[in-house]
Amino acid sequence: MTDKTFYDRIIEDKGVFDKVVYDLELMIKDAPNPRVRTQAEFAKTYLVQVQAICEAIKKHNDSA
Repeated sequence: MTDKTFYDRIIEDKGVFDKVVYDLELMIKDAPNPRVRTQAEFAKTYLVQVQAICEAIKKHNDSA
């Protein structure tokens, strides 16, 4: 196991997260019903927030 923190792995896997966000956008656009669309919107929002939080934590720790 590596010594990388959770937020380091999230930041380094940005390409994977961007692909997931793109897939969620397609799911939102092509959702078969409102419930699926709503769940995909929540997932996308939370994923973007996780990325922002991880970047803020890393920035804070790097400056400390």
